[in-house]
This record gives sequence, C-alpha cells and structure tokens, in this order.
Amino acid sequence: MLFSLTSQTEKGIYMYHSSGRRHIVLLFTSLCLACSVFSQTTVPKHKASFNQGWKFIKSDPGTSAANTSYSDASWSTVNIPHSPSYDTTNYAGENKAYVGNCWYRKTFTVPSVAKKVFIEFEAATQIADLWLNGTFIGSHCNSGFTSFYFDITNQVSRGQSNVLAIRLNNAKTDSIPPGWASAGPDYFLFGGLNRSVWIHFKDSVYIPVYSQQVWTPNASASSAQVRVRTPVKNDAGTAKSTAVTITLLDAAGATVASKSDTMSIPPATLDTFTQTTQAFTPQLWSPSSPYMYSVRTIVSVNGTVVDSTVEPCGVRFFSWSATNGFSLNGSRLEIKGMCLHQYLGWIESAVPDQRYYYEIKVLKDMGCNSIRCSHYPRAQAFYDACDKLGMLLYVEQPSWGYSMNPTTKCWSRMDSCVKEMILSGRNHPSIYVWGLYNEPNSSSDYSSYIKPINNIAHSLDSTRPTSIANNGSTNIMVIPDLIGMNYSTSVSGTINGINTTSLPWLCCESRNSGTFNTVISRGCALDLDTTENTNTAGTAANEWRELSYTLATSGHLAGGHFWEFKDHNSTWNTDGLEGVVDRLDVPKVMYWYFRQKWTGLAPDYPRPGTATKIDFQSDTNSLPADSVNVFLITATMRDAAGHQISSDSGQVQFTLSDPTKGIIFGGNSAKAYGGKAAAYLRTSKSAGAFTVTATYPSKSSISSATINLTTSAVSPEVYIDQVSAIKSPARISIQPGKLAMNSGAMGFTFRCPASSAGILKIIDIRGRAVFSSAVLNNASVYVKKISLGAGTFYAIWSNAGQHLVVRFSNI
Repeated sequence: MLFSLTSQTEKGIYMYHSSGRRHIVLLFTSLCLACSVFSQTTVPKHKASFNQGWKFIKSDPGTSAANTSYSDASWSTVNIPHSPSYDTTNYAGENKAYVGNCWYRKTFTVPSVAKKVFIEFEAATQIADLWLNGTFIGSHCNSGFTSFYFDITNQVSRGQSNVLAIRLNNAKTDSIPPGWASAGPDYFLFGGLNRSVWIHFKDSVYIPVYSQQVWTPNASASSAQVRVRTPVKNDAGTAKSTAVTITLLDAAGATVASKSDTMSIPPATLDTFTQTTQAFTPQLWSPSSPYMYSVRTIVSVNGTVVDSTVEPCGVRFFSWSATNGFSLNGSRLEIKGMCLHQYLGWIESAVPDQRYYYEIKVLKDMGCNSIRCSHYPRAQAFYDACDKLGMLLYVEQPSWGYSMNPTTKCWSRMDSCVKEMILSGRNHPSIYVWGLYNEPNSSSDYSSYIKPINNIAHSLDSTRPTSIANNGSTNIMVIPDLIGMNYSTSVSGTINGINTTSLPWLCCESRNSGTFNTVISRGCALDLDTTENTNTAGTAANEWRELSYTLATSGHLAGGHFWEFKDHNSTWNTDGLEGVVDRLDVPKVMYWYFRQKWTGLAPDYPRPGTATKIDFQSDTNSLPADSVNVFLITATMRDAAGHQISSDSGQVQFTLSDPTKGIIFGGNSAKAYGGKAAAYLRTSKSAGAFTVTATYPSKSSISSATINLTTSAVSPEVYIDQVSAIKSPARISIQPGKLAMNSGAMGFTFRCPASSAGILKIIDIRGRAVFSSAVLNNASVYVKKISLGAGTFYAIWSNAGQHLVVRFSNI
C-alpha cells in the first residue's frame, strides 16, 4: 500500500508569540500585513496574550471565589504558563506532583468595540470549570493536554472591569485521558495553566477559532498550489456580503499567489470558502531546509475588513510505502527520532513558549529529525519552533495504556481529544503522523473504540497517516495506516485478515537493546561516560563502545524514536534518569554518541584532567522581562586545551550583578556533573542589562567567568486604528511625529520621535517580536541585520497613545 500525503501549512500563529504582557495585549499585526501603506483604517483585533497578572491559590476556597466581590488579595500573583506543584521554596516536585484543586483569577477590561470575545486555553490540567463575573461559563474535562475555548461574548462587560475565574482539578481518575487512578502513566499531570492563554476579539462576521485549514494538494518539486478552507460565521442579524481573500507570501513578504471570492452569508449561519491559488514553483520544506511561506487571509464585509489571519506555510509532500518506508519530497528519509515529554526540570510542565525553540535546537544539533510527542499533543509554540527549525512530529493524543483499561467515558473523551488535537495542529508542516494511542493493553480488544477514533482523524485531516504505538501484537495494530511498534523493529503474520507486511512500519519507541536500556534508564545525571573510549570509568565506558545502532531504514521500516530524550520523574521512574540530556536539556555523553552516529561529527567527551578555567555560556542573551522566560546558563570546567574535565564535581556559584533582574531556580549554586553545572535563570519584570558571574569555590586556582545578559521591557500592544501610518523605508529624514529608518551594510538605524520617550519593537511577518527596547526621546536605535534573520519586519514606536510603524525587509 502506498499512502500518499501532501504538504500542510501551520495553524494560524498570527499573534505576537510571547507570554509576557500586562493585562490584555492587543495585536496590531493583522492590518500591517493586510496592506503595505495605509492610514486611518479600522480593523477588529483578533488574538492577544492573556498570560500576565493572574492571582493563584493552591486550595479550594469554594465557588464564592468566582464572584467579582471576592477578595483575592492574599492569593499569589503568577504568570502563565504556571505549575501549582512548585513554589519559591521548593521549585521541583521531583518524585511527586500536587494533586487537587487550585484556582486562578484575572481582572481585565474589554474594548467597547469588540463584538465577539473568546477565551482560549492551550491546555488546563485537567478538569477546568470557568466563571466570568460570577456566571458559570462551562467546563472542559477531555484532557489536560488539548486546546479549547469558550465564547464569553454575552457575559463580558465592555469598557468595564471583568473577573475571569477558573478552578482546576488534576485528581487521579481513569475516566479522563490518559487515566491514572491506579498505577498512573510514566509522567506526572502537574496541573495548572501550564500553557498559554489567549483572548480573541472578533467582529460579528469572523473566522472561528481553530477552524481554518490550509494544505497544498498535488504538490511537487516543480509546482504547487495552496488550498484554503475558511469557515466564516455571521452572528449579525442580517445577511452579509462577505469577501475572503487569501494571499501566499514568500519568506521576504512578496506576493506569490492569491485568490478572492465573495458570497452572501445569511444571519446566524456558518458558510465555508474553499479557495485554491494559481500554481507556483515552490521552495520545499524539509528538516534540512525548512523554508516557510505565509498565507494571509482577509475577510471583508461590503469592502470593510472585519477579520484577518497570517499563517506560516510549509510546502512539502511525502509518502509511506510497505516496501520503501518513508519518502519526503521524492527522496527516502530515515527517521532518526527521539521521544519527548513536556518537562523542564524545576519548571515542570509549565514551559515558557520561547523555551521550546532552544530545546528543539538541541535536538536538531544532535542530528534528530523527528520527535514523538509522547504521550499527548503540545503547545502551539512547540509546533511553531518545529516548523521553523525543520523537525518532523509524530503527535499523539493523550494516552498511556500498558496495563490500564480505559473506561467507556474515557474512550468517549478520547474521541474529543483527537478532534481537539487535529483541529489545533493540522496546519503545521512539521506534523506528519497522528498517534491514536500508546501501548494498548494486549489482552483487551479495543477495536470498537479505535476504529471510530481512526475515522475521526481521517475526516478532519485526510493528508496524514494514523498510527498506534503497540507494545506487543494486538488485533488493533492494522486499523491505522501505519504499523507502529514499541521495542520492536519488525512484525509478521496476518491480523484480522490483513498481512502485516502490506503496511509501512515505524518504530515509535525503542531502547534498542539491553545495553541501551541500561545506559539510558540507569545513567547518572551527566557523566554516563567520563572517559574518551577507555575502560577506566566502569561499565558506562564499555557500554558506550558496545552499543550498536540498528534502526536504520530498511524495507518496511522507516526508522524510529528512542526512549528518551530528556530526564523526567514519574511514579514509574523515581530517579528520573532516562534521557540523553538531563532535565535542563544539558547533554550527557549518550547525546554525543547519537550525534556522532547521526551527523558524523566527532564527539569531545568529558575526560579526567586538571581544569584551568570556566567556560560560562547562556543559550540566549536576551529575553523579555516577563517573569516567565528562562535563560539556560552552563558553567563547564575545561583544561588549557579546551576539553571538558569530568573529575570536577563541586558546587558552582552563580551571582547576579543586579538581583532584581531575575532568580536562579533552586538557589544560586548548582552541583557540577562530569565537569558541567547548569541552572535556569528566570527573568523578572525589571528590564535592562546585567551580568552573571560563575565561580568554583573549591578550586581557587580557577578564575571566575562572566556573561552579559539583557531583558527587554514588555509593553501592551495597541489597536490598529491607533497606528497613525505605515511609513516607507525610504523615508530617512527626521520629522516631528515620524519614525525614520536608515539601512546600512550591517544593520538598521531607527530614529525615534522627539516628542517623548517610548518603546521600539520589531515584529516579524508572523506577528512575533524579535526585538524590543525602551528608547529616549529623539534617540537612535541600531539593530544588527544578523540578529533579525531574513524576511519582512515591522518596527513600531509606541508611547502614550502614539504609535508609528515602518515596514522593511531584511534580505
């Protein structure tokens, strides 16, 4: 059987992708992308971060906490994403997670012009009850790992203060996927709002949340078309003549193709526009070259723009074959994969959106080209990072399986989970397989449950195959499109009349051999092998040399995913040591083994010796000052030749020049393993430059080392109709009330107005901030071209209701 699939486009990530905002942050990107030069045009706003300034309590004060008159003054102030399992004295739950009720409350205002208002949660673990101004809105209890939203249009007070309250409960139950009333899965359900929250503002004619689908049928290396299915809802009292225009933009923002259609939508009706652009010669998306287009959609009523989206688009085509495995863009590709949980050490499952980019980059540098999202869907920012960096994704619905038997109610909720998983992810080019279940109980017959789930997946997305991660032969193995195998690289025989050799195979999870199992599951925190190919470090050194790699693509088998990329704790794994990197994403020796096998790069293993210096680094030098994002700082003990010295295992002390700029999780010191100490430094709300110094007190002969870091101020966004004009990049003269720009060989200089101090922000074409800085009146700001990357950008100067924009390209 040949299962052919065509390329997909990322879901509508047209918002400003940041967790840091004060109250409601209003997006202005949509109109900027609608036309290059305009002024005094009004466009409804769409999606804004809702992450900052929540009140939180780790208990259940009762439903009176939903009332506007309730005082939450004694509650903690937190920012989203957040985990109730950590606090300021014990950041890491480690071998446990808080189980029970917790509450979040947020006070906010809504503009009077907003006709429709929606609140979206990328995840809430796991029983979520929502109230607005004391009125019960609804519940979500399909799982703690899928996206959902509520329409709060009729309950919200415009132009006045509103109180949103949400009660969460992550009680152990087998009736909600993944189910964990008995032994529990091999991961904790940490609870809380551990992914971003968004607020949507819409006109009465609008594109519903997670409804648009974009794909490229019949794509090839020489020709492609973009097809867009756009549902438009008319909640007005009369019929509306509605136009939908889709435009495909290349990475520089130039128009590649477009299509426009008009229809009259009756009142209280949802109609769908299905449009296909003219053919064009594409630049293809792949792990080695993740070229991204953008699809801009404009919805107009009688010539007035009422809604818009800008969605990244990756053009690629692939096929699965029972004889030739997996092919991408016409060439066979070996899956070199890792399984990965949503977990970040002391931060637990509350991973900041920007952190995903750096984690995926560690995997890419290792040579990994596929991630199995074990065992649940992920945040939009995670998918976005994989789109941008070129990482294939096997996305799995919330499940665990093994010896567990889901209840009938749990199975019905899995139907809903699959819908939520696919609707929120189907436009990401990185996703190439939908996982329906993990390790079903081989003694049970789940056919009557799996078949409907498989049908739901195909009805929502016919362009990707489905799979189940089987641990042992079961009668449901042949229901999906691919045979997925855990801890096996082959299967034989006939199941339910279907020959297993007639389907493609994919190894979803493997430790490869007993040796691999020992190394990964029982290794210490960092120094699995403290020598370079010698036998002096015990069994770990021998295991390194004896380990063989047997998942290379051959015949049916498309490759596989190893268990597991990162250390994490669970009730099944109390020491947490089963990854090729530690819980902070710091590589162990096994990481370098895989990198050598997958990339051919020679590893430089930690080795015995005498350290003479500290190599002190951060994986990024600038982040928003939002009390959410984290720097990963690492201090490596090296000798004069630059080798990591494994024998150094003392405490490394970290000192901030300005302690108001952030906190280091777990205190200001970290133990070195194999010659390396690492920590997460969380930003505060205080913006500015500061230094961090690392010292190694146990060896006075090793001098301290310093790194320079910066956090940038975070300010609310603005309504488009407040932006006075888009100025041409050619304008470089200084005029009152104008934002001027000059392009040099190495960077751009922006001259801000003389009227007052303000904030200069640069966003890319997808609405994500790439630069932000406070500036003085009449000041010049220089931004290096290399720091922006290629593409089209918008520089926005804002202060006290004045907002000036210049559009420019960096090619």
